[in-house]
Amino acid sequence: MMRKGVAILAISPDSVRAHAAFRERHTIRFPLLVDERTAEGTPKTCELYGVWQAKRLYGTTSMGVVRTTSIIDPAGIVSHRFDAVRVRGHIDAVLHALGLPAPR
Repeated sequence: MMRKGVAILAISPDSVRAHAAFRERHTIRFPLLVDERTAEGTPKTCELYGVWQAKRLYGTTSMGVVRTTSIIDPAGIVSHRFDAVRVRGHIDAVLHALGLPAPR
């Protein structure tokens, strides 16, 4: 999806099938990319961006993706990063960082 010169992409180590179901369930109109895993099972891109981290749930620790939004400028430099993303207010924060108006 491209608007105002901004491309939106999402990436996760989930399977193509899981991405398709997620897209349909949430009516997503931008590309969902599958992150390839290394031989050890670590998603390559998530590791490079530092979002493949230890997570704790109900006393159990496991590795997983920490939801993060990165704004990458035309030169390929991360200009903004939003860690541990929560839905409420996130779109407005990203639009503000891009210098775009919030939806009404």
